[in-house]
Amino acid sequence: MKKLILLLLILTFFINNIFSTETNDISNNNEILLKEFQSGKIKQTYGEVYSYYVPRNKVTIRENKSLNSSKIGQLDTHNYLDYDIVDEFKDWLTIYLKDKIIGYSKKYIKLDNGDKKYLFDECDYIKINNNITINDFQVQFDYIKVKNGIIHKNGKSHNMRGKYYYEVYDDNDTLLSKGNAQTVFKNFINNNNNNRFKKEVVDIYTLNLNNKHIGWMVATLKEGYDKYYGIDFSSTTVIVPRIINNIFDLYSEYLGGIKFNLTDYFNINENELYFTKMSTAYGMMSWGYSQGQYYKPKIVKIIYENDKILIQENLDMEITDNFIHSNPTYAYALSYIINDKNSMRKSYNEFKNKLEIVSSKCNKYYKDLNEFIETEFRESIYEYDDNGNLNEELLSPKNVIHLKKYWKSFDIDNLDEVVDYLDECTENSIGFYHLLYRTGLYPDPRLIEYYLNSPYEGYPRD
Repeated sequence: MKKLILLLLILTFFINNIFSTETNDISNNNEILLKEFQSGKIKQTYGEVYSYYVPRNKVTIRENKSLNSSKIGQLDTHNYLDYDIVDEFKDWLTIYLKDKIIGYSKKYIKLDNGDKKYLFDECDYIKINNNITINDFQVQFDYIKVKNGIIHKNGKSHNMRGKYYYEVYDDNDTLLSKGNAQTVFKNFINNNNNNRFKKEVVDIYTLNLNNKHIGWMVATLKEGYDKYYGIDFSSTTVIVPRIINNIFDLYSEYLGGIKFNLTDYFNINENELYFTKMSTAYGMMSWGYSQGQYYKPKIVKIIYENDKILIQENLDMEITDNFIHSNPTYAYALSYIINDKNSMRKSYNEFKNKLEIVSSKCNKYYKDLNEFIETEFRESIYEYDDNGNLNEELLSPKNVIHLKKYWKSFDIDNLDEVVDYLDECTENSIGFYHLLYRTGLYPDPRLIEYYLNSPYEGYPRD
């Protein structure tokens, strides 16, 4: 019987350990699941969890860990940041001033009904300290994110849950700073008290090329529509220290929303990083349908070669054959936007047979584009000057096919009417979001062929 009981105990221990659901619980210091992009060149980081204590009201500082000991001071919401409040005992907090113990404060008091009334809020935060050495320059990156809690500033209490702050600096200057948890940062970034010995992932990513850490990416994803659009991050800042002509320079660029899955179609060398900055494609927006949010990619390319960093910005996306085969209608629309008719032709060839029904049966809105060629067309762009005045600038003249005039020649209010007609006529066998909304070209093969064979670009084309 004893052997059977022993066997059952061993079996229970084995099952509990094998099937434990805590394997990936970061609070237990086990495996942390970190995101990676571009074959590990972009890696998510994690930080250590710490706490700071905020008195809920006025709390007495006593000489010893006894309620009968002498009162030597008081903590309140106006002065607690002047002290180091350290969790060293079960029931008491140790109070330090300039690295010297001045006394102790009780964490709670017991009520008549046996409950505990806590006198402090325990506020948790995550921090990382990171650095890069480039030539003789050491660049430090410090970051704090508050998990929960409050902070007092200018006599007011502020909820700090989810707020962050970071600084990039060298021996002499703060080079970059951002965030809305500055008070927490200033008071606790160099304070190692109350380490909870937990690790948690943060929204900081290291950039790595040639097995060398070259920079950081600070990136977050908003919920709702941003997540719906399939982007990886809706707020992205890339930070890379570098040397240009023997002078130190910190590259820092806010990229907004980015999609890494588009880089799967690129031919990326081992010493290169690509960021696809997604912007709005307006196109025929004034003629119906919502704007193309996170639609149009521009590329930021980082190259690490011969111990030097080269950064190229605002590059058009390369329309590769792999991308065309994978998503031909999107490739078609992007090719139109960047005026790459060769790639547009390749993309069109992938689905042109499906469009034969438009020319044979669904050609209600077909017209010869030759009627809408406009010579010496000058596009207007509008920019604000330093004084906040909106100024118009006329670009160089060019010959275009004016698609807004094309659609104004029909008795319609917007392109939604056209898409409804096409969906009904083709029995929803073809999607027209990329083909019509994002280009303005009616998807009749005769019209597309004319455009592709013409020397003109379309307008608008953004």
